[in-house]
Amino acid sequence: MRSKDLGMNTHHVLTFFLPGPVNVIRNSLLANPQVLSMTRSLPPGIKQRGIDNLTWEGKNPDDRIVFYPTTVDPDYLRTFSIRMAAGRFFTHDLLSDRSRSVVINETAAGLLGTGSPIGKRITIGAQTSPMNKRSI
Repeated sequence: MRSKDLGMNTHHVLTFFLPGPVNVIRNSLLANPQVLSMTRSLPPGIKQRGIDNLTWEGKNPDDRIVFYPTTVDPDYLRTFSIRMAAGRFFTHDLLSDRSRSVVINETAAGLLGTGSPIGKRITIGAQTSPMNKRSI
C-alpha cells in the first residue's frame, strides 16, 4: 500500500478537526506562507452512511446500488493533487455547486451504464442534481 499510486498526494498533509468558524480558521492558516492549501471534507475513518435511493435515466428499477457520498469543498482536488478524468470539479463561483451538484468517480460512472454521465441527471431521494462533473 505504501508504494501504490493512490491517485492523490497525501504527503505533508495534516488532518484535524476545526472547532470554530471555518472561514476564520481558513484565513488564519492560509496567511502562513508554509500552508499551501486547505480543504474541508468529512474526516477519514468516519463510517459513511450508504444511500440507495438514487435513480437516473436507464437505471433498472430492480437494481439496488448503494453509494457512499462524502462532502468536500472546491479546494479538495488542489490540496490532494487529484486529477479529473473528465468534466470539471466544484468551484466557489457557482452557487449550484454548493447544494445541487455531484461529482462521481469512475467506479460510479461505470455503475451508471455506458456512455458519459456528463450532462445527465441523478436523483437522490427527491432532489435532482446534474451529473456535469466526474472525478477519478
